[in-house]
Amino acid sequence: MLAAWGFLEWFFAGVLAVLIGVVGAFSLNVLATLFINPARRAHR
Repeated sequence: MLAAWGFLEWFFAGVLAVLIGVVGAFSLNVLATLFINPARRAHR
């Protein structure tokens, strides 16, 4: 089934994977900012 894919299908799958990666990295960055920064300020 994957061998029957054309350029557009692979391009769309690649763009989707990149978007998911960007959203995942952004959400991790937001969570790190929310949970790590207040802890550092509280300990100071």
